Amino acid sequence: MTRNTRSLKVLEDYTRDVGKGIARIDYDSMDSLGASTGDIIEIKGKRRTVAKCLPLDPSDAGKGIVRIDRLIRHNAKIRIGQYVLVKQVTLNDAQSMKVFSTKKITLDSEQYDYAQDDVKGHPIMMGDKIELSFFDEKSEFEVRRINPSPAAVMTAKTKIIFLNTK
Repeated sequence: MTRNTRSLKVLEDYTRDVGKGIARIDYDSMDSLGASTGDIIEIKGKRRTVAKCLPLDPSDAGKGIVRIDRLIRHNAKIRIGQYVLVKQVTLNDAQSMKVFSTKKITLDSEQYDYAQDDVKGHPIMMGDKIELSFFDEKSEFEVRRINPSPAAVMTAKTKIIFLNTK
């Protein structure tokens, strides 16, 4: 293991972080990774994924843990209580992203803008599952392509292309 990689035990996220693409680690772990609040970290379980790094609550400091939500755990193919390797990475802004859904999606411009705003600032890796909100309704999608590949950060200018099976 290199100096800029940490092995951390996975715990459930804080409720306030659900669906926001956030991984919380303590300041000592951030320092050892060369990461700061808001930087992007790669989380490697059986699969790699990415998340935005934020600090743990002080009560969790020094425990060697990372708190991540169900979707990030799914993308990394790990469970609560398992260990992952974490490292700081630099990603470019996403130009475009193609997402796949098994159900037919037809969006008007207001719904598209709402969905795009929902993932603005989220780091995403090709092959990840993501949830997009369309007002009060959430739908799950798989990222089929992202430019630049294999991972990037979503912005207000990222073009999202929706693919359907129907």
